[in-house]
Amino acid sequence: NSGLEACLVSGTEFDFDLHSVYKLFCTTISLADFLVIAAEAAMSFTRGLYLSEFPDRGAMDFRSDFHFGRTTATSCPGSA
Repeated sequence: NSGLEACLVSGTEFDFDLHSVYKLFCTTISLADFLVIAAEAAMSFTRGLYLSEFPDRGAMDFRSDFHFGRTTATSCPGSA
């Protein structure tokens, strides 16, 4: 996870970071929902790269099964 800090906070990897992007939506969506959307966006992007090599494989549909309403926990008791 050596690149995680750059992705989440500093933006040194791709000129933006998830924290800065989330600030644009923080009044309308929970951080928990935002992180799920960001992860699904990354998977959709990489799936597109895969499909360019293997066009006979199917696309992934995250949108139709997405459920809003996750709450953002400030702690995680019992986690490692």
